[in-house]
Amino acid sequence: MHYPMLIDLSDKKVVIFGAGKVAERKALSLLNAQQVKMVGSQFSEKIIAAAKDTDCLTLITTNLTTISDSNLAEQMVDCFMIIPATSDKIFNNKVSEIANLSGVLVNRIDEVGEVIFPAIVQQGDITLTISTNGKSPALSKYIKAKLLDTINPQYAQMALLQAEIRDLLKDIIDDQAIRKNILWNIMNSEQIWQALNDNLDDAINLSRELIDKTLKGDRT
Repeated sequence: MHYPMLIDLSDKKVVIFGAGKVAERKALSLLNAQQVKMVGSQFSEKIIAAAKDTDCLTLITTNLTTISDSNLAEQMVDCFMIIPATSDKIFNNKVSEIANLSGVLVNRIDEVGEVIFPAIVQQGDITLTISTNGKSPALSKYIKAKLLDTINPQYAQMALLQAEIRDLLKDIIDDQAIRKNILWNIMNSEQIWQALNDNLDDAINLSRELIDKTLKGDRT
């Protein structure tokens, strides 16, 4: 059973075997997360340029049709996850088996593996992931397109607002239930959502006014 979670990959190494379009897409999507190593025979100009622009991407040129099992295992040393991304299913299986023996996670491109890369919708600190457990990547993309119409930049602004107000409330209100109620009232305020369209500071000021009214109500 696959369990959904977000993992900090900033100090993790990912190795991608292959240099085709799928391998390229995987590498570019992971560049901002951690160290990525690609092992393949011929890399695209796009990948070569990316490797020159960042220290996060390392390219190892080798012939995957003749690479030995021991060399494959060498490439996986200190690796958190591997992605066999070639069009050769037999090779992908061999890479996966070697990784499994070393306790390395595997993301397969030709079947459902231990790790599934979901479709991602991101706005600031908000991250939504969509997965069909590998059954229909097309449906994941369809749902993503629908969500992109709903999760607009206001939501990212609301996340920033909630973080600031949450810290403020911890300093002035001991009762967790009251803090929770105020945060919900802020999220349900159409006036505050409208203010987020224009200026985060305006939304913060309106939130402070709501807090003052709530506290005055408690005192009366």
